[in-house]
This record gives sequence, C-alpha cells and structure tokens, in this order.
Amino acid sequence: MQDATFKSDLSSVNVTAVGELLFDVSPEGRTPGGAPANFAFHSLMHGASGALVTAVGQDREGSELLAFCRGRGLSVYPWISSCPTGVSQVTAAGGEISYDIRENSAWDDLHLTDEALQRIKGSDVLAYGSLAARSPAGRQALEDAVSAVSGSCLRFCDLNLRQHYYSSGLVSCLIKSSDVLKLNFAEYMTVCDLFGEKPGIGIPDTFADLESCFSRLEKVMTALAARYDLKGVLLTAGECGSAVWWDGECLVHPASPAAPGGDAVGAGDAFSAAFLCRILAGAAPDAALKHASEYAAGVCSYTGAWSDDVKRHMNDI
Repeated sequence: MQDATFKSDLSSVNVTAVGELLFDVSPEGRTPGGAPANFAFHSLMHGASGALVTAVGQDREGSELLAFCRGRGLSVYPWISSCPTGVSQVTAAGGEISYDIRENSAWDDLHLTDEALQRIKGSDVLAYGSLAARSPAGRQALEDAVSAVSGSCLRFCDLNLRQHYYSSGLVSCLIKSSDVLKLNFAEYMTVCDLFGEKPGIGIPDTFADLESCFSRLEKVMTALAARYDLKGVLLTAGECGSAVWWDGECLVHPASPAAPGGDAVGAGDAFSAAFLCRILAGAAPDAALKHASEYAAGVCSYTGAWSDDVKRHMNDI
C-alpha cells in the first residue's frame, strides 16, 4: 500500500520534461504519448508537480493533446508551431514495441517560451531524451534547458534511440549532460558498441539470462557512470526484468506480472518515473526498483501510456 508521506513529500518537487508530445496510433486507436510526456505524467501520478515543455501544431490534434494533459493536472508550456502535431505509428510484434515517428512534426520546431524557461529554472528534476534533438531547433532547445537549470537539479536522460535519429556524437553529448541515464536493453547494446564495451550478453529471454550476466552489467554500468560522472544508470529488459546502478550499487530485479489485455507502450517511462520518485522520497534503491517494476507492470495491464486506471493501481502497490 502507498504510504501517506510518499505523496506529500513529493508535492513540492518540480519535475519538468522537455520534448515530444504526440499521438501514439495503433490498430486499437490513438493515445497520448512521447517519452518526456509519459515521464511527466507518471511523475504526477506519484505526487510530484509534473510539467511538460513541448510544441504542438495549430491543429485539432494539438488542441486535443493540450486539453488532455491539462485535464489530468499536468502543466504544459507549449510552443505553438506551424508544423503539424506529432504522430507515432505503434506496432507490436513478438512482444516488442516498435515506433514509426513522423518527421517535421511540431516538436521538431521546439522553442522555449519565457514561461517555459522560468519553469525549467525552478525544476528539481529535468527529463529529456534523444528524439527531441533530431532537429536543430529541438537540440538547441534541449541545450538551452540543460543550461538553465540550477546545480542542484537532477538531470535525467532517457536515450530513447529510435530509427536513425541518433549518432555517437549526440549520444555522448546527451549522456555527458545528465546525472541519471535510462536505457532499454537494445539501447544498452548500442551504447556498448558505440563506446567499445562488450555487453556480455545478447538481448535476454528470461530473468535468469539477465542474472547470469550480472557481473558484466555491473562492470559496464560502473564504467559508464565513471566516464560520464553519473549518479545512476537504469536498464530495462521488458518481461525479463531490470537492472539499476545507483551510487555505486548494482541491482537486478525480475519483472512483475502484468494483467492480460494491455500493452507495453510507455512502460519504460513509467518505470523511470516511479524509480526516481521513490528515490526522491527517500527510498533505498532496492525498494525503489521493486516499486518501479510493480508500477510498470500496472501500466502494461492497460492500453496506452496514460490510462486513468494507473491511479487505482497506485493504491494496490
């Protein structure tokens, strides 16, 4: 059961995410998404003051997304662009989720308004990823946001490597700018390849596979943390579980079971927000990892990343 002090402790914590807000479109319909937006939403579900700095188009989809965010209590600081609001085509096959993300979308034209900069400057956590940096405008906006935060702000980077929208230079720059790094297992292997590390395992099929390469995971995450002066590295492997390196301690944990009928869209973002919110509330890394696994399983039990049922699920953890 969620303890009362957890939510009240986070009510004054300003979590601000910068980047894409879009519609995830699948055969089942369309739902709000975008990794930074998902992270901000799930931080809000944990009691933090969640906000999103993004861009939408002057179209019906943009108005719908802004109304959807604000209707759920998420503060939004939008740049209104002449480009169309973003769309991502979501495909599920063999338990894996893939995304085909429309180019030249509004969030590719992201600029920071004065109001957005003020919010960013007062942030306790700043979250961002690689997709927003695929355009010159987006990359400049991210650089301006990172430069604007105070020295006490926790900078969280979800690499979120999609399609061809990244390079070794961009990856290195983003990691260097962050305090906490989030990777899924495919991204972990890509980062290992980019920087000459041996991953020690292919993409795991079971939690036993993940456990079996613990020493190698610990070595690689420790090396990444030392190379980029990171406080933490979060690694998700879907149904096989997750691993966390936090302040010199490495942990692995099995995935919690999800109820049938949902999907894994946004599960990694939910995991990250849940873990960091627990840490910010004073939890030990092992307790935060357990909670994050259980919370992500709840998100996987529903369709889309922003189900209202997540609020009910919070009370069951």
